[in-house]
Amino acid sequence: MRPFGYITRDDGAGGNAECLAPPGWELKEGAAVITECEPGFYKEGWNKNPCLACGIGLTTLKNGSVSFDQCRIKPGWGIKTFVPLEAEMCNNSRYGDPEPRPVVASARCVPCTINLFTLDVLTGNATTTGYISEQDCITKPGWGLEISGIVAMCQEGLFNEGFNRQPCRECDAGFTSVETGSDSPTACVVRSGWSVDAKSGLPKPCDAGTFGTGGTAENVGGSCTACPTGFSTQKDESVAAEECSVCAAGYGGVNCTACGHNTYSTGGQAEGTECMPCAVGSVSARKAIDSAHCLAAMVDADNDYFPLSDDSHWTDDGSKNSVACSESCRTNTLCAMYRFTNGQGSPKCQLLLEVDSGPCVLYGSQLEPEWTGMYHIQGSRLYTDSLISA
Repeated sequence: MRPFGYITRDDGAGGNAECLAPPGWELKEGAAVITECEPGFYKEGWNKNPCLACGIGLTTLKNGSVSFDQCRIKPGWGIKTFVPLEAEMCNNSRYGDPEPRPVVASARCVPCTINLFTLDVLTGNATTTGYISEQDCITKPGWGLEISGIVAMCQEGLFNEGFNRQPCRECDAGFTSVETGSDSPTACVVRSGWSVDAKSGLPKPCDAGTFGTGGTAENVGGSCTACPTGFSTQKDESVAAEECSVCAAGYGGVNCTACGHNTYSTGGQAEGTECMPCAVGSVSARKAIDSAHCLAAMVDADNDYFPLSDDSHWTDDGSKNSVACSESCRTNTLCAMYRFTNGQGSPKCQLLLEVDSGPCVLYGSQLEPEWTGMYHIQGSRLYTDSLISA
C-alpha cells in the first residue's frame, strides 16, 4: 500500500522508497495525502520535496506547476530585483501589464508620462491591486492631455475636471475662465466685452458706447457699463473704460459736450472734433446726430393750421403785412414760427417764441400730418425735435 497517495514513477517498483510525489505535487505538513502545488508555487521532478515559491509578486497560471519557467509576474506588478527575486506592485504613477508576464528583465513597472498620475497619487488612497495599463495614468484637475501626447495646464478659456485622459475643454461661447488651471465649467465667466442678457440668459456683446470687463466669481454674467455722457467706443465688445475715447453721436468738441443748436455730429470722432454746422438756412435741435436733423429755418405753411396746447404762447408783433411779419420772425433768434392774419381788414402778426419754462406743445400739421419737413415742437423750450400726434 502506498502511503499519503504517493505513486511510483515506474511499474514494478521494489518498495516504499520509490513511492514519491510527481512533479507539481507535494505533501504538506500534517496532510494525509499529497496535493498539487498552489498558484505561485512549483515543484520539479519526482521526489518528496515541498513546492517552491516563485517569489514575491509572482504567480502561476494554474495549480500543479512543475517548473520555474511557469512562474509569471502578476498583472499590475513588475520586477523589482532578481537577487532575491522579487516583484513589486505598480503604483505611485507606474503601471504594469493586464496579463501575467514571464519573468524577464524588461518586465518592470513603467512610469507614467510626465504630469500624468495614477489614482492613488491624486487621491492619497493606496491601491490594493496595482495599475495595469497606460490608461491608468490620468491628469490632475486643471490639466489636459492633448492629442499630441503633451500634458499641460489648461490656459485661460479652458478647463478640465481631471481624473481623465482628455484635453482641456473650451468654455461655452461668450464665456472664458479668468485663470489658468481651471478644473470646472463653473470656473467659466462671461468674457470681457460681453454680458449675459437678463431675459434670454445668453451672453451677448456689449454695444458700442458701453464696455464690459467680464464676469467674476461673484458676478459670472458680468455687465456692460455705459460710457460717460458724451463719450462712446469705436466698436462693440469694448473691454475697458479707456476705450470710451470718442464722442458719441450728438456730441463733440472739448470733453465731448452736447452739440449746440444748428449743429450735428454723427459720432465716432476724436474728442476735440467740433460738431458740424447745419447748412445755411437750416436749424437743428441740440444733440442732432446727422444732417437729416437739420431742418429749414423757415417754411411757408400757406393756409395750414398748427394748433398749440396753450394758445397764449403766441406773442403779438406790430408788423402790418406778411412780409414784414416773416422778417420779424427771421431776425428774432427766439422765434420758432410766425402767423399772419388779415381778417376783416385788420392785419395781425404773431410770433411763437422759445420759452424757458412751462409746458407748451406744437402739434403736427392738420393738413399734412405725415410731413416731417415742418416744425414739430415739444417741451419747455421749443425746437424742431419730434412730431407729436394731436
